[in-house]
Amino acid sequence: MVQKKPTPESPRPVEIPPEAAEPQAAAPENASTEPLSSGSIQQTVSKELKELVKSYVEYAKNVDL
Repeated sequence: MVQKKPTPESPRPVEIPPEAAEPQAAAPENASTEPLSSGSIQQTVSKELKELVKSYVEYAKNVDL
């Protein structure tokens, strides 16, 4: 005899508080509150990318292939 799966209840609408509707990235302590220019964004991304590549190279050196 085949048992029927229980039917789920009708979905209830989920209420989202207005402050959660738009995700806000947590600002790091060293972040300035001034609007960023594209130049400073470029510098920050470049610095972060260099650190990421450096850490990846260190990781790759320590991995046995």
